[in-house]
Amino acid sequence: MKRILTILAVLFLSLPTYAQLLWPVKGADAGSNIISRPQHYVAGELNFDEIFIAADEGVEVVSPSDGTVVSFGINYLHSLNTSTSYSVESTFDEAILEVTAEADLSKINPKYLSGQVGIRLSDGRKIYIGGLRGNVRFKTGMKIKKGDLLGTAHYAYKAFEEPHIGLSISTAKGTP
Repeated sequence: MKRILTILAVLFLSLPTYAQLLWPVKGADAGSNIISRPQHYVAGELNFDEIFIAADEGVEVVSPSDGTVVSFGINYLHSLNTSTSYSVESTFDEAILEVTAEADLSKINPKYLSGQVGIRLSDGRKIYIGGLRGNVRFKTGMKIKKGDLLGTAHYAYKAFEEPHIGLSISTAKGTP
């Protein structure tokens, strides 16, 4: 476990071929509070490409790098492979209220409705962070700076009872 945390910290902090990335949970040490990582099982499902990071609800979540917003919306993960997405024309908090009012609550637990933002970095990689709440307004093509507020920690996936975010990074070719 310690080795995995060290590897993750290296990926976020010091690979010479990549720009240095900031840990997305403000005030937390890089590699801390990981509750699931890729190639491990979550409630019997293979976690293919997400890092789930525990964070107190309401803690600020920041952009790990400079980049451009390529996507944003409200997500509900039915499983690690199946989700329902809702478009957003307002803040995450406003959109979650709207979706909750219209959703079939027999099929989803509104606690796990959350915002997700996708950011393309200058080297072509994309970072996706889910499990967000907040009043930040996003626009496709919007420039983001390293350390900019993306939202606050909420809940990304129903298999975890504690507040957390989900993070995935893909290469310029789209592989996790």
